[in-house]
Amino acid sequence: MSPSSTNSVLGLWKLLSARVQMEDTGEMLDLFGPDPQGFFVFGSDGRMMTILSASGRTPAANEPDMAAAFRGLMAYTGRFIVEQNQVVIEVDVAWHPAWENTRQVRFFELKGDRLTLTTEIQGHPSYPNRKLRGIIAWIRGT
Repeated sequence: MSPSSTNSVLGLWKLLSARVQMEDTGEMLDLFGPDPQGFFVFGSDGRMMTILSASGRTPAANEPDMAAAFRGLMAYTGRFIVEQNQVVIEVDVAWHPAWENTRQVRFFELKGDRLTLTTEIQGHPSYPNRKLRGIIAWIRGT
């Protein structure tokens, strides 16, 4: 895509919603609860950083609480490029080690100050034996 397309995603984005759509039923579910928090930054230097946090997280008092806190978080950074209607991210640091050194592709749609990033159809450990698509909506910085 043209440099102007890359420029259109640059800057700070605040999370509006983090949902998954089940491939088999079309059902939409909140991935991190009804009021998740988070930000996404696309830098002019080609680096991105994002963090998402689930609704209602509390300090961990024991191992099960720590596991729940981990499941209620997503954070990663890496180099990105914009290609046609996709943002392609080469992840180098992530909250989950399985994401490090992976290529994450997100389809994007930009309408005014709203950016929607959508994953390819994939599996997710929270929904075993089902395929889904992640749909994360953002609004330009605040």
